[in-house]
Amino acid sequence: MIRKRLTNTKARDVVGLLRERIRTGPWGPGIRIPTKLELSRELDAGVGTVQKALDNLTAHGFLRSRGCLGTFVVDQPPHLFRIGVAIGLPQGSSIWYDALGAMAEKLAKEERRWLHVYYGCSRDHGVMSPALQELEDDLNHARVAGVILAGDPEMLTGTAMLERPGLARAMVGPPLPSRRYPGMKWQPAYPRAIEYFQAQRRKRFSIITTAHHSAEDLEPIMQCARSHGLQTARAWVHCLHENFTYSAQSLMELLMSLPPGKRPDALYIHDDHLLSNATKGLAASGVRIPVEVTVIGHANFPATQPTAVPVTYLGYDMAAVMRMALGIVDQQLAVRKVPELTLVTPVFDHELPTAQG
Repeated sequence: MIRKRLTNTKARDVVGLLRERIRTGPWGPGIRIPTKLELSRELDAGVGTVQKALDNLTAHGFLRSRGCLGTFVVDQPPHLFRIGVAIGLPQGSSIWYDALGAMAEKLAKEERRWLHVYYGCSRDHGVMSPALQELEDDLNHARVAGVILAGDPEMLTGTAMLERPGLARAMVGPPLPSRRYPGMKWQPAYPRAIEYFQAQRRKRFSIITTAHHSAEDLEPIMQCARSHGLQTARAWVHCLHENFTYSAQSLMELLMSLPPGKRPDALYIHDDHLLSNATKGLAASGVRIPVEVTVIGHANFPATQPTAVPVTYLGYDMAAVMRMALGIVDQQLAVRKVPELTLVTPVFDHELPTAQG
């Protein structure tokens, strides 16, 4: 968005005064405001200064001109209706973040919600990124009604996004231990994956994921597999660095080169950044998928990653997640009680509403 930048202190003062009348005073949605000549006399400001202020408020969505009928407060001013979606990484850095941002933009068009996505909201050694600066500026000037935060909140301590009292918030990412803001509890997907493997009468379980998962993170998954009668082995558990996902291809070729009774027949690709390369390795190995090996791949629907072999997708519906987040913010704006955590449950691809017709 092109921002209208004011060139003098007087114009900024007029903007602040008029914006406050819209936000808390007599100028509610749909109200016709005084003419610029009337405002000029009232505020003891030049007509040009008042016009700059009106132009600024119009550019930021507070006012609209109706020609000879005058200037009116919009029906849905930003301090009541505009929701900011703060994405923790720049666009193109993460499938999960990109899927959330894309879904916010899609819902904005299809459901006529006033959503604005701020990609790359972060701080580095205390220095705010441009996106975070933009969001903070919008918050400080009443251009945002609420915020959906998808990122690491620890990086944002001290910002208006976290500290401002009364701001409607929804935490999509990890919770912030020092604050009890409404957020989401992500139900793990692995129990459903393991139940699926069991139903397919598979016997040997393997998981491939990214290196930010520790051995402690993976142990509950392995315990769940064993409790469902699946064999596990250290050689079948692999954590790859997210910057070297291409190594998933050679890893799968190596793993599938084991004799049939020694290699896994249930493969859980736990991170969608690995899917494309891992399935290329499966295809190159010559193993018949899904006859000899059942493969489940993580997905952030509808952003499923392309695969070289048949894969059953299991993950989270980003449309449902974004609607949950909007609902959390909407309830706060309506001054309704909101649960501290809203449960997000995993779904298979065939369970999505679009798959059901």
